[in-house]
Amino acid sequence: MPAVDRLGVTALKQDRFGRIWAATVLGLLEVKPKVISFSSQQQALEWELVPWKNVGGLPDDIIEAMQDAENGDVWMSSERGLMRLRPSDKSGRNYPSLGRFEGAFNFAAAARGQDGSLFFGGVGLVSFHPDAVWDNKVAPRVILSDILLFNRSLANGDGAVSAVDHQAIETQVKPSSLSDVGISGPLSMAKQMQLQHSQSMVSFELSALHFYDHVQNRYAWKLEGYDERWIVAQDDRAVATYTNLDPRTYTLLAKAANPDGVWSDATVLMQVTVLPPYWRTWWWYLSWMIVILASGFWLYRNRLQRMRQHEHYLAQRVKQQTQEILSQKNRADMQRVLAERARNDIGRLSEVGLQITASLDVKCILDTLYSHIFGLIDASTIGVGFVDWDNRQIKFDYCMQGEHRIMPYVRSLDAPEQPASQCVLLGKELVIDEINHDSSLLDSIMVQKSESIEITLENGGRTEDSHSGIYVPIMHGGRVLGVIGVLSLRSNAYGQNELNILRTLATYVAVAYDNAEAYRRLELTQSKLVEQEKMAALGSLVAGVAHELNTPIGNSLLMASTIRDVSLEFLNRVKNNQLRRSDLESFCHTANNSSELLVKSLSSAASLVSSFKQIAVDQTSDQRRHFELLGFCEEVAMTLASRMKRDGHELHIDIPDDIALDSYPGAMGQVLSNLIINAIVHGFDGRRQGLIELQGRMISDQLISLSLRDNGHGISEEHLPRIFEPFFTTRLWEGGSGLGLHICYNIVVSILGGHIEVESERGRGTVFLMTFPKCAPFKQGDQA
Repeated sequence: MPAVDRLGVTALKQDRFGRIWAATVLGLLEVKPKVISFSSQQQALEWELVPWKNVGGLPDDIIEAMQDAENGDVWMSSERGLMRLRPSDKSGRNYPSLGRFEGAFNFAAAARGQDGSLFFGGVGLVSFHPDAVWDNKVAPRVILSDILLFNRSLANGDGAVSAVDHQAIETQVKPSSLSDVGISGPLSMAKQMQLQHSQSMVSFELSALHFYDHVQNRYAWKLEGYDERWIVAQDDRAVATYTNLDPRTYTLLAKAANPDGVWSDATVLMQVTVLPPYWRTWWWYLSWMIVILASGFWLYRNRLQRMRQHEHYLAQRVKQQTQEILSQKNRADMQRVLAERARNDIGRLSEVGLQITASLDVKCILDTLYSHIFGLIDASTIGVGFVDWDNRQIKFDYCMQGEHRIMPYVRSLDAPEQPASQCVLLGKELVIDEINHDSSLLDSIMVQKSESIEITLENGGRTEDSHSGIYVPIMHGGRVLGVIGVLSLRSNAYGQNELNILRTLATYVAVAYDNAEAYRRLELTQSKLVEQEKMAALGSLVAGVAHELNTPIGNSLLMASTIRDVSLEFLNRVKNNQLRRSDLESFCHTANNSSELLVKSLSSAASLVSSFKQIAVDQTSDQRRHFELLGFCEEVAMTLASRMKRDGHELHIDIPDDIALDSYPGAMGQVLSNLIINAIVHGFDGRRQGLIELQGRMISDQLISLSLRDNGHGISEEHLPRIFEPFFTTRLWEGGSGLGLHICYNIVVSILGGHIEVESERGRGTVFLMTFPKCAPFKQGDQA
């Protein structure tokens, strides 16, 4: 309920019983007091609004004026007339006939006289006594007053037209009286009528036999068989219009209401029969059925005669078609066999392709090819040649004649009579039904360079002279790598099926050969890079040796020159008879001190040379030996001491002195050198005072753990999974090869028989943890 100031009150009245009525835009409301108790001593008075809008009989309209009667009824005026509310039984009543003064009453124009009469003002004045108002309870009788076809009246018989499109009427049938629709006598007495299918628009005019204020009469009708519910007229004009009714019988029902709203019972006014057009009548259907049957019988007789004429022709064709069917069956069987063979060939080709491409060795690739190709193609000789474009030759190093291998031979690309040369130069497949040259001989160009003109088997026998063959180029990436040739002793031995098989095999061989070449180049490149890495490590070792030996050798040279100078001075004093006892003592003292320092410096140099020699031998040798882990790690640290001191870093070794190994010191030294140099270059890049800790422990009786920890920059999380991959480096354009850690991984796993892993966090250093056995696995050639 909206606020009181927004109700839009149009009338306010308090009746004789004290009830307050408010007419608002939301309808009629009763304003009632409501007592709210807070406690036994405190009470408050509020007002509530009770709606009377939904009381039956009251129209939904804006109330203009309101007046109560002496009997307790409340009367109201609106645009639809007068309304009466009886609060005692909560009933309402609308009187539209009392308010038709050009459609409205005036605002707040209502009053009650001394005798109880009520007055409502509008264009005129309405005066009445409420007790004198009574309802007409008699329902009016409804009759059919006229029938219209295309809006032309039939009851009047004059063909009058009311509000109709004259151009549309001219195209329709125009009946002029009720007799044209089957009605004889008065229309009010008629109960049946008939309409032709062309009379597609019919209207029924209804009238109620209530003539006082007849414009307030209301009508409703229903055409059973067409309407599902009653149709109520919107005003006092009751004309029921129907168009395009289907052919059948309908019943027209109607009822009417007087101005007081009292409805009569439904009355049957007319049975309407719509006749079908002639093409929808039973006799029309029967006529057509007779025509169709007669036509069918004629067609049947004609067809029967033609069938008899054709029967003789079919009998003659049966034998011929039987022969054709048998021939087709034989061809179908042959095609089925060929299809089954093709399916088997496809399966076998897939398996052969997997085996061929699985190998990275050219000889294994060709062995696999030859082991299967004889089962796929009926051939006497099969050869695979690879092109040497620099020398313009095709080298057939591995060819087979049946189970015998053919000696390697060469075909020149400049020999025009050779199909293999044509296949390579053109890059096209060749199917030769008849070979015009002797295939067991060398070509015209190679004969001039060879002592023999024949191609022979390994067992010394001659090769066969083939008469037909297929040549397919081996191509990869648009480049011709070689050629596959299949030869037969028969002419016209090969067709499309063999060509498809050989084409597929050539594709597999091209892929496998390209992979083998790529792998060979990769191995060669990796071998060179590994060798360069070893030489770089050895160069670093030599630089360390030179730096470490510089100090003891320099000291030894200084002492030797000092002894030489003192000895010369002593000799001069002896020759000049100037030698004194103090000079002799000074000479002996100097010689003794110099000799001691010289011996110490030379001993240190000898020790360094011995250590460097052992490390150099280990790093350039793959021999295994027994060695102490602590001493070996100290020797490795000694070779890198000069670089550590130069960069201001420290290396701490924490390894017990009782750990002995039977392993490969060269491999282990290379691992330690690479890891320490990697920490210097990457971990301590741009900083000094770095610390590297090398720690070794026995995990079990036969297992050793060796860890190398630095406090450098650490490794990014996205790089950790890839640091052991070959050629992965963050310094690709700064001299890094990306093989250092990959070599370490391969040495630890494959040579030392252990495992290496890394732990790192950006800014918190890196730890390389290696685990390997005390006794490394034996390699081929080692002495157990």
